[in-house]
Amino acid sequence: MSSSNSGEHGLDRDDGAASLVVDADGTVLSASPRALGMFGYAEGEIRGMRLDALLDPGDAMPLRNDVENPIWRLQGRRKCGAAFPVGMQARRMEPPGQRTLVVLSDVAPDDGGIEANARLLATASHDLRQPLQTLRMLNRTLWELAEGRELRDLVEHQARAIATMGELLDALLDMSKLETGAVRARVADMDLAALFATLEREFLPLAVARGLALSVDAAPPPVRSDPALLAQVLRNLLGNALKFTERGEVRLSAAPLDGRVRVTVADTGIGVPPEEIPRLWDDFYRVPRRDGQAAEGFGLGLSIVRRLAGLVGAQLAIESEPGAGTRVHVDLPAGAAARGAAPQRARRARAMPFAEGRHVLLVEDDAALRHAMRRWLSSRGLAIEAVGDGRAALDAMARGLAPDLVITDLHLAGRETGFDVIGQVRAAAGRDMPALVLSGDTSSAAEATARSSGIGFLLKPVDPDELLERIRALVG
Repeated sequence: MSSSNSGEHGLDRDDGAASLVVDADGTVLSASPRALGMFGYAEGEIRGMRLDALLDPGDAMPLRNDVENPIWRLQGRRKCGAAFPVGMQARRMEPPGQRTLVVLSDVAPDDGGIEANARLLATASHDLRQPLQTLRMLNRTLWELAEGRELRDLVEHQARAIATMGELLDALLDMSKLETGAVRARVADMDLAALFATLEREFLPLAVARGLALSVDAAPPPVRSDPALLAQVLRNLLGNALKFTERGEVRLSAAPLDGRVRVTVADTGIGVPPEEIPRLWDDFYRVPRRDGQAAEGFGLGLSIVRRLAGLVGAQLAIESEPGAGTRVHVDLPAGAAARGAAPQRARRARAMPFAEGRHVLLVEDDAALRHAMRRWLSSRGLAIEAVGDGRAALDAMARGLAPDLVITDLHLAGRETGFDVIGQVRAAAGRDMPALVLSGDTSSAAEATARSSGIGFLLKPVDPDELLERIRALVG
């Protein structure tokens, strides 16, 4: 295909190729049907978008350089927020300098094995998290209905087993992604205060349940790191600290140190003998308990932290002694000060039912999970309209439903996404009501899309109390 003998419409639709025509400023002028299908947009939606909203230039890598116009491999971004590998070749159009034809191609597994592995892991993660979420919701409803101490004890043991399954799934999937190279860092100046506030909100209910104090710095200095990967590092460290602390407190703090920023997770837990500290970073290693009982956990948390730290350029250190607690230090490059208001402090979880009159539209295509969530949320005083897809949601709106909140799964039947449904429901209501997306998709793209759209996001399997706290934050 030559740029010298093709016009705009001939180029972008020739041979059924996936292609875009963009102007000199990088604005999409038109797209071929195959390109529309690749990104999940309608013709009218994609026209006028910026090219860098569809193709991430920061991920560009040479795929083939033996032609006049090299082909690049980069990350594409679908309408639902999912990332995928794509080959791109840019060709100038006549007259020169005004328009460019961007020809897109699927990246074969040999060219993008890392991305293929990432897609496989994301699919496995989603398919495994769905039944786990159903088990969690049904278990919590069963606990509410159980009568008698003995039956409740059995249900609590079952809940712990389900939670353990979720923790192991998370750890194994994290390890797989790191081993296959499917995780790549995007380092930038970041607001550590906002991350700390998020972590406090997430871990405070767990600390309270264990009878522990959780102390989090309110104004830590900014750092340079990958926000998603650093959050995962600190989540692993906080989870470990709470797990191995029976009394006292866990503290998350940060302070400047020798031109860097030292983030510390400290606890008043059982501590670790000095000779065991070097082995803590090893895969599947667990410190033997002094009482002879089996060690807790899977021995993967700190090995995952070690791998993630290497990706974001962090240095790690552990200080510990038996009976005196543990301090894990994460040293990061200092970042530029972020602008904006100080984060709000986390609120304590509240178990009381919601006030009457709070209507929630729940969209979940998995019938078992839809039933479990409807039962649990209804038991807390919420009026739940549970449907399986966007069309049913709009039908409910047409019958007069005026939801205060939309909760939806991310990946619904077919190619429909929760983001699509939220947009349709908001348009039908004529207002931007609060919305929350639940997803088993562990890719950072989904969460980033939600954040940029002002939509809440929770990763499945969601703890029922955490879900309630998030709903309360959205609708009061």
